[in-house]
Amino acid sequence: MVSDHTANSPTPAQRLQAAALQRIVAAPIPDVAMQELIEKGKASVLADFTGAPIRYADRWWRTDDGQWYALDEAGSALVDSQADRWRAAHATVVPPIHSGPDPAPNATADQAAGESR
Repeated sequence: MVSDHTANSPTPAQRLQAAALQRIVAAPIPDVAMQELIEKGKASVLADFTGAPIRYADRWWRTDDGQWYALDEAGSALVDSQADRWRAAHATVVPPIHSGPDPAPNATADQAAGESR
C-alpha cells in the first residue's frame, strides 16, 4: 500500500519542471528576448498599450528599463482575476490596430480606400 505522503509527492519530472520554472522567473528577461517569445507565440500581451503585462511561463511579467520581471504568484493571480475586465475596458477606448489604409469616409464595408463605385 502506498502512503498518502508518497501518493501526493511530486514526480521527478514534476520537480524538474518546477525547478526550471523557478529559474525562468527568478531572472529578468531582456525586452528583445521577450519580443521574440511573443512573436513565437510562447508569451502573450494583456492588451495593446505601453507597459502592458505579458503572460509567460505561468506568470505575468512587468517591464522596467528594458527588462521584464516576473510577478510573484499572488501578483500573477491578481492580474489573472482582472485580465478579462482589463482587456474589455481597453478594447472600448482604443480602436483595434489594422495594417491597411482607412476606408474612404463614404465607402461601404467592402469598398477599399481610393476605390469608387
